[in-house]
This record gives sequence, structure tokens and C-alpha cells, in this order.
Amino acid sequence: AFGTQTYRAETRHRIRIGAGKDGRITAFGHEGWEVTSRPDPYVVGGTSATARMYNYGSVLTHVSLVHADRNTPGYMRSPPETPYVYALENAMDETAVALGMDPVEFRRINEPDKEPIGGKPFSSRSLIKCYDQAAEAFGWAKREPKAGSMRDRDWLVGMGCATAIYPTAVAPCAARVRLTADGAVRIQCGSHEIGTGVRTIAAQMAAERLGVGI
Repeated sequence: AFGTQTYRAETRHRIRIGAGKDGRITAFGHEGWEVTSRPDPYVVGGTSATARMYNYGSVLTHVSLVHADRNTPGYMRSPPETPYVYALENAMDETAVALGMDPVEFRRINEPDKEPIGGKPFSSRSLIKCYDQAAEAFGWAKREPKAGSMRDRDWLVGMGCATAIYPTAVAPCAARVRLTADGAVRIQCGSHEIGTGVRTIAAQMAAERLGVGI
């Protein structure tokens, strides 16, 4: 059946991770397949994100399109890289289990000190600090490594961790700030609201920088 709306593309992934006994990753491969319609070569991709998640050493990625009798996929509300990052984090957990290593520690060991592909320095990266604070608040130290071993009466309890990444496009921009005679502040820019609260954030930034109320 064909509908009038778009949908997220079906994907299949093959991830290979090579690591030493010390937990350091030496090689990473991520192959992705996406289903699209017969006429449209629509591709989302996501290996550009997963290739930059950790310090891998050698990296090989590839995305293939599979044309089928389907509607052409399209963008959904959530980031298009989600299926790729989800596949990667599952593979990271499986590798940590195979190494007999704590999943958080495995990610800590492979945390990059610069952007893995281009080698540029990070403007900011607080992932490990975030993991440490979350682990302490969440009681990660009480986690039983064996799957299915934690129970709360009749309930099986699972504890896990995962990292997400999203590319940020940076481009030149400008904004205008106007102060009126009555003390009000007007911010003018070419942005738009897509549901992430940019109007609220802009007002908060202006209030903080200019020392005025909202």
C-alpha cells in the first residue's frame, strides 16, 4: 500500500569493531543500507556521525541505497542519524561485553581528544564529565554486569548507557539588538522556531548579557 506521507527510511547496518585487550579500538567499520523508492535516490546517511564518535584508529564507512516499491522516505521530526548512532551504541555495548569491560569505561578509554576525522580541536566536549556525573547520580556502581541478573521483585531491571551525536553546521550570521527608550530590548535575527525553543533561548541570552529582565 502507498500513502501520501513520507516515513523514515528502513535501514540495515553492519558494524565491525577491532579492539585490543586493553579496550582501545584499533579499527572501525560501518556499512549501512537504506531503502528508498524506485525513482528517487533519497539517502539520509549517518556514518559521518558515527565515524566521529570515538577514537577508532582506522575507519571505513559506506552507505548503499536499495531501490524498492516503496514511497520515497523523508525527514522525520527526530534527527536522521538516529538509526546509525543506535546501531553503533549497540555494537559498542556488545564489544564491551566481549572484552569483559564496563561499558562506561570502554567509552572513556576511546574518548577522542580532537575531532577524529579532520583532527580539529573541539570547541567543547564534556561527554566523560557527563558520564561520570550520571553514573554517580544513577548508582551505576551497583550495576550487575550480567544481563538479566538484576531484579526488583517480579521485574527484571536493566541499566545501560549510550552516547548520541548530531552534526552542527556553522555559518556566518548576524543579529540586530535594539534598546528602546522605555528600557525594552528587541532582538532581530533570521532564525525561526522549529520547536526547540529558540525564542526562549534568545530572550534568556539577551537578558543575561544585557542585565535586563525577561
